[in-house]
Order: sequence, then C-alpha cells, then structure tokens
Amino acid sequence: MSSDLFYPFSYDKRRPIFIGPILFVPEFFTQEDQNFHKNFSCQEWSSIFNHQKIRVEFCSGNGQWIIDRAKKHPDILWIAVEIRFDRVQKIYKKIKQDQLNNCLVVLGMGELFAKYYLNPSSIEKAYINFADPWPKRKHAKNRICQQAFFDLLKIALKDGGQIVIATDDEDYMQQGVDELFKSGFNALNPHPFFKELESDYGTSFFEDLWAKKGKKNLKTEFIKL
Repeated sequence: MSSDLFYPFSYDKRRPIFIGPILFVPEFFTQEDQNFHKNFSCQEWSSIFNHQKIRVEFCSGNGQWIIDRAKKHPDILWIAVEIRFDRVQKIYKKIKQDQLNNCLVVLGMGELFAKYYLNPSSIEKAYINFADPWPKRKHAKNRICQQAFFDLLKIALKDGGQIVIATDDEDYMQQGVDELFKSGFNALNPHPFFKELESDYGTSFFEDLWAKKGKKNLKTEFIKL
C-alpha cells in the first residue's frame, strides 16, 4: 500500500502542497524558493488548527511510536514530521491500514515546518524521539536540538506547552538540555534534567534497537511558561 504514495510533482516544479494526510514541504535554497513557504496558503491545512489538542513528533522514522499514540488517544491530532520519503511511505501505510483520521504526516525538514507551517500558540506538545545524534562532536551542529529550532517551537507551543526529547546518546541529550535553557524553557525534571525512559512511554524502532544492545534510553521534559 505504501507504493500508492508518490511525489506529486517533479523536482523542477517542487512546491509545498497538502494532499491529506500528507503535507509536502520541499527543501529550497533560494530567496525566491523561500517565498513559496512564506506565502503558502491552503484552507484544508489551515483548518487543522481548529483542533484544540495538537501534538507533533519530529524525526518520526517509520511511525511506530506516533501511530500507537494516535490509536490510544483519538481525541488528539498527531503530526509526524520525517525527512525521508521511504519512511513517510511507511507511516502513510500504517495510517491507511488503521484507518486513522487523527494523524497527519509532514515530508520535510523539521525546522522549515516549524518556521512556516505551525501557527503561533497552536500545539500543546512536541516530541523529538531518537533523532540522529550525530555522535561526533565536530558534527554536533547538524543535530536538530539547536537553540534556533527551539526558538521556533517556543512560538508554536501554547503557554504550558512542553518539549520532550528521547535518545540513547547522553552527549546529544546534554546539548538538547543546554539549548532548551538558552531558549528560555524550564525543566520539568530535577538536575541532571534527564532520566531513564519509562516503560510506558511507547516504543519505536530505534528505542527497541538500542535497548536490545544494552544502551540506556533517556528522556527529558521542558515546559514553556
């Protein structure tokens, strides 16, 4: 069934488009291209913000975690953000198989999505589950957990909204904590601000993978006051 999903445009005609349940957010490189994001208008997409409970997962992988959440919490609108098309295909397949009407998928970079496609004060919770930790220190600038990204999420989150990070990499987690403080978020966990992941958090491919290899899976929670 995932093979039913194809790109709706060629590379030279790429543009943002919402074909429910998927929002296609192509990466652009020029100022002219950037205007496509700034000027994006779609009534069907705008209407999702009428939903009172919206939660977003960044780096959703194959969708195992968010699909499970969507099934257990049908009163919440869940948005999966993933940059790889093959993984988006798998999430799309799960949505169709389970006939979910409370789960959307974004194909694109999390930073672009947060900057141009989330309304201010529109979401109640954002999750970053087992994103690529870029384990070498010289590559740390490539991690999604940067102050600039959290600044965008702070705008999108409601007052009292939360950011949750889950990972097996302690150095990556520490960077996330440091950057969250820089963005003005407050920690919900006491020092050292992160702890081992609870057994009822929900499972994902990478969580299961690292747990089987004996690694500790960690979690931190921060709040916008």
